[in-house]
Amino acid sequence: MSVSKLSKYIPDLSEGCPVYVSVKNCGRITGTENLIWGLTAAFNELGVRHGDYIELEFDKKRRSVQVKMLQRREIEPNQGSSPYLAL
Repeated sequence: MSVSKLSKYIPDLSEGCPVYVSVKNCGRITGTENLIWGLTAAFNELGVRHGDYIELEFDKKRRSVQVKMLQRREIEPNQGSSPYLAL
């Protein structure tokens, strides 16, 4: 996931930090200055699909990330639905 415009708000992820969905640990997120990765398990836990809105909450003190579903994409009746998330 590209985060180049938001990089000043994201802590240093070069060593990684745990990712949570509610209280469930879903692996580790890692990143560089412009990219982050390691969210697949959290996205699968939430059932995230292309077009859904999610929130990544970075806790700098605990060095962890909380992933939350904000809004699911509305599927129109004639529109096919793909279970794959394109990032």
